[in-house]
Amino acid sequence: MRVDHAEGLTAFLAALGSFDRLCESLTDERALDRSRCHGWVVADVLAHVHLGLQELLLGMHHTTDAEPTVRKESQPPAQPQARLRRCPSRSTHPGTPPKLPAL
Repeated sequence: MRVDHAEGLTAFLAALGSFDRLCESLTDERALDRSRCHGWVVADVLAHVHLGLQELLLGMHHTTDAEPTVRKESQPPAQPQARLRRCPSRSTHPGTPPKLPAL
């Protein structure tokens, strides 16, 4: 799949602006509310998204004019919910201590 750089950048900056406005609107009390992610508060989710954005931005400067190696037409129809349900989460709540091996 190809996305025009200018179009993708415009969409990314719009989404980033919305996220920034949401973060600025949160009070300390609201940031400590439970989120929809089991065991995480809103601030945990924001930290997770922030780290993901950093990873994304580190990779954004690498562009290529090469053709994609997999064409969208060859992919099966997207069913992200089904795929997510099949994949167990490897993430834990940020405050969870590491699991120790059984002795």
